Parts: sequence; structure tokens; C-alpha cells
Amino acid sequence: MKLVLLAHVLGGSLWFGAHVYVEGLMAAASRTGDPETMMTVGLKVGKTNNRLMPLAGVVTGVFGVWLVLGSSYFFEMTFVTIGFVVVLLGLALGVFYFKPKFEDVESLVAENGLTDPDAIKKMKSLNSIGHVMTLLVSIAMIAMVLKPGL
Repeated sequence: MKLVLLAHVLGGSLWFGAHVYVEGLMAAASRTGDPETMMTVGLKVGKTNNRLMPLAGVVTGVFGVWLVLGSSYFFEMTFVTIGFVVVLLGLALGVFYFKPKFEDVESLVAENGLTDPDAIKKMKSLNSIGHVMTLLVSIAMIAMVLKPGL
């Protein structure tokens, strides 16, 4: 069970750390005030996110289920419920929101360049929802450490 816990913690740490790192990269790009810089950084971040975030979420969720099934924890426990809700929301947002919206941005940039107003607007929208996802992953991490209701 220790290896399962390690995999769960590493997956969650990767997921959380990636979100925090992306927040820093995008904040730095936004502070330049240059739309081309923001879009260039956003496009690089988006490509990595589409590969990394779902994998980290799946690893965290799968090993989380394994932990619950092999321990004295229950799915109805507050911290477990919070964790699974965040994993499911993260995966749903990744598949049904971030990936298609990012593909739209890539298409717009390919057709019209980095300064396309629609592409910039969609990138800002992605960034805003990314803030929400970072908050949710942070709440899940806090819940896993503090284990409210236990």
C-alpha cells in the first residue's frame, strides 16, 4: 500500500505543481502587456497541459480509488469526496473544454497570426478557467492533507 500511496501523492503533486507553474508562467507573460508574448507562452503551455494534466489527474484518481479500497477510508468521507469531485471535474474540463478550446486557438493563430483578437479572447478565457482549476486542485490538496471530517 505504501507504493500506491506514493503514486497517489506523486500524481497529485505533479498535478498541483503543474498548475502553480502554469499560473506563474501566464502571469509573467500577461505582465509584459504584449499580446504576442502572452499567446506564445499560452500556446506552449497549452500543448504541455493537454498531455500532462489529464495524465496527472488519472494517476491521482486511479491510485486514490485504490487507496480507498485498500484502507479504512470510505468514499463518503469529506476529503475523499472532495478529491474525487476535483479529479472528475479536472478530467471533464480537460477533455470537453480545455482541449477543444485550445485547438480553436491554435487554428485561429495558424490562420490569422498571434495577434488575432478572437484567439486572444479565447486564450484569456482558457486562462480564466485555468485559474478556477488551480483553485480546485489547491482545495483538493488541502483536503488531502488536513482530512476534514476525519
